[in-house]
Amino acid sequence: MSDSSIKALLKTEKLDDFSSKFYQDLLEKRESTIHPSKVIELSQRTLKTDMVEIGRTGKRLEKIGNDYIDSRIVDYYKFIENKNRVKEEFCVEKGVKFNEIYRSERQVRHDVSLREIVLDSRKIKEGEELTLNNAKYFALTLDGLLISYDKYNVKNYSDERSFPVFFKPSYLLNKLVKVLPIKTVDYKKAFIKAITTKGFYKNTRKSDDILKIVNYLKSKGINDEKVIYNLISEDIFLEKFREKSTDSSFNQGEFIESRLNLNLGKKNKS
Repeated sequence: MSDSSIKALLKTEKLDDFSSKFYQDLLEKRESTIHPSKVIELSQRTLKTDMVEIGRTGKRLEKIGNDYIDSRIVDYYKFIENKNRVKEEFCVEKGVKFNEIYRSERQVRHDVSLREIVLDSRKIKEGEELTLNNAKYFALTLDGLLISYDKYNVKNYSDERSFPVFFKPSYLLNKLVKVLPIKTVDYKKAFIKAITTKGFYKNTRKSDDILKIVNYLKSKGINDEKVIYNLISEDIFLEKFREKSTDSSFNQGEFIESRLNLNLGKKNKS
């Protein structure tokens, strides 16, 4: 992407935190910024050199079974549907705009698989009460929806599944702060701010949509920052794009160019 396209993307403030950080780095230091997929690939080597073990998730998931993972994915989607139903009823009652909770299939599969791997790792003695100490395996996340789903599932089990899997980093901070080598108040504040910063609360689906639109504009040679920004900053346009894109007959190019021509027409009249 050109610098103009990236500036327009960032100006909308509609990217999810992960994408926003990547494109901000790309804008500031294009030559040295590595694509996230490459970072993951390189981490397989760098972590090993630092004596950090990397889990063999493929084998672990094979042991758990694809059918079981698929059933858990269906359960997660049912949980999201119920959340959306309750949220929509509340929005109608209060007369406020309803924003649907969304998670892509890829993200749900990742989250469910991680949860099941953590649960599979927990082994306690018969009759022993599960605690943070003997659970040993848990995961950190900033995704409030995933934490809610985890708590929802915990209520339904009385074995090694009866203890939460996911915690916010701030929870871990509360446990570690007494033993961390914190030397100054400023350092402590910086650490607390970094580890408790919210993330993944923006709509990742909207982020995906504006990236599709900007990439399409790029393929057509459109790099004007103002033109791109005016298009992807329109909530109504993005909502219609998402709504119509679920139809198999949807033509992405025609839809984007139609709105682009309309915007250019308005600009010429003014």
